[in-house]
Amino acid sequence: MRTLLPLIGLSILGAVASAQEPRFAPSYDNPVGRELVAVFISSTSCVANTTPGFLEAIDPMNRALARQAKEQNLPFVAVGVTTDWIPDSGYAYLKRLSSFNEMIVGRNWFNLGAAVYIWADSTNRPMEPQVILLERDVVMGPTAVQISPDRVLRRFFGAKDIMDWVNAGAPIPELQPN
Repeated sequence: MRTLLPLIGLSILGAVASAQEPRFAPSYDNPVGRELVAVFISSTSCVANTTPGFLEAIDPMNRALARQAKEQNLPFVAVGVTTDWIPDSGYAYLKRLSSFNEMIVGRNWFNLGAAVYIWADSTNRPMEPQVILLERDVVMGPTAVQISPDRVLRRFFGAKDIMDWVNAGAPIPELQPN
């Protein structure tokens, strides 16, 4: 009986592991046309990290958005931004949550992610966590790439708002007509 217990435990662990979906895998293909972008903004010191289930909701969010974008023949880009001062801390935090196409870490609220996604947009609130869903158009010319200004589809503020949306399947709001 003593030798069966480790085998039973391994069987249970194997069943739990196989029930989990694989982690989000970013695409690194060149985008053409419209693309969907999700910007996740948080930090290692964000109080929402203590909310049960919040940290575990980020990878399912990226997977759900990628799946829906694929159904609409759109590229999907996951961007992670942290307001940690130390880049290594922000990088480790994001890597623990999900995979991302891009990460902007370090320099607290003065980094490029905060400058572009928070401070440059007067309709946004400087708070974390938040998720900003964007759409933009990408045109590849023979010698240059043109990227349209981002169009905000929706913002989600705070752990509850983000988790409620993810638990509902992270639906993508109506995209703007071309």
